Amino acid sequence: MADETILATFKIDKDTWHQFKARAKSRNSNASAVLKSLVYDYLDGKLDGLVESQGETLADAIAALSEQVKDLDRRLGKSSVAA
Repeated sequence: MADETILATFKIDKDTWHQFKARAKSRNSNASAVLKSLVYDYLDGKLDGLVESQGETLADAIAALSEQVKDLDRRLGKSSVAA
């Protein structure tokens, strides 16, 4: 059986999309790879409690995760300088 794929589309604010693509690129990835990873993580239950229980949209969850990553980047940058 051949692996079938579809092209999924959705609407998102233009600036948010450009920021998302730039962030993915800065981490040596691309928007498609990040979105596929998010879908797989969602299906595996890795995002449970983050999206549903807090009543957030996926975009809100992505924004929150982005802020957490930025915070970790800042912390790691400080600890690697201090070490």
